Amino acid sequence: MLEPQARENYVPRYRLGEVITFKWKYDNNLRIQPKNLTLQVAGPDRQQVTIAANLSGDTTEYKWDTNDWDDAKAGPLLEYARYQLVIFDERGKDALPESGRLMVYRGTTFALSQTSTIMCTVCADASKLPVALVSMSMVVAMVVVAVVVQLV
Repeated sequence: MLEPQARENYVPRYRLGEVITFKWKYDNNLRIQPKNLTLQVAGPDRQQVTIAANLSGDTTEYKWDTNDWDDAKAGPLLEYARYQLVIFDERGKDALPESGRLMVYRGTTFALSQTSTIMCTVCADASKLPVALVSMSMVVAMVVVAVVVQLV
């Protein structure tokens, strides 16, 4: 995957309503060109929704306008939720790996929000913790800082 680029501990975050560009290249081991491609987005509930179907098998870029999302069909896009891009050929998303053929791709995770800054995955995971646990962690951190300041 060329775009968005994977970065350790960070999830690319896109603004709700913007166009997201996905770019990829094929490995040299691909010997049998796909006839067509399907792109799906897997949401936080693991439901997969098709965002593009029957793309030419030599396609290497797709621009997804998140405004085209059908809330009635797939539910609303959720702010701060993580989504995963799934790309597969005419054999389907459950196709077994075959030598020289396109493998099902499930490697790009991204998030949507009202802003488009990069999101720290540790911070995003912390947002799922119970408020009491986060508050307690902050108190412990303040106590440690106070002790260190007194020792100095």
